Amino acid sequence: IYLVGPEVFLPDPHDIDGQKKLICERYGFCGRFTLDSDLELDGVSPRAAGLRISEANEQLMRVCDLVIANITPFRGLSADVGTAYEMGFMRALGKPVLAYTNKTGLSVERVLSRRQSGPKWVDD
Repeated sequence: IYLVGPEVFLPDPHDIDGQKKLICERYGFCGRFTLDSDLELDGVSPRAAGLRISEANEQLMRVCDLVIANITPFRGLSADVGTAYEMGFMRALGKPVLAYTNKTGLSVERVLSRRQSGPKWVDD
């Protein structure tokens, strides 16, 4: 199972990754996290680093049978764009895409609320 979401940007991504992998193991599955690839990114440009990360993640997605995506809004009103891309990539491969969010309420409510309170550029 390819496990994806904005957790990669949190201060403790490997702790969260480990917890999710344990849940997978408990039910007889093998969880794979986007940070599982050993990438050497020292001394490469941001563009080159992005391309290496993308290639590694796409290779990992190809060997996984499905994705479970955390689409909790991150740095904005909706899911992390990388997570959205990975969901689309897996769907294009014909693989099941399961998603969850920790944010209740309708998207339109978040948009209207944000419009009334002004821009907010920190994580919710």
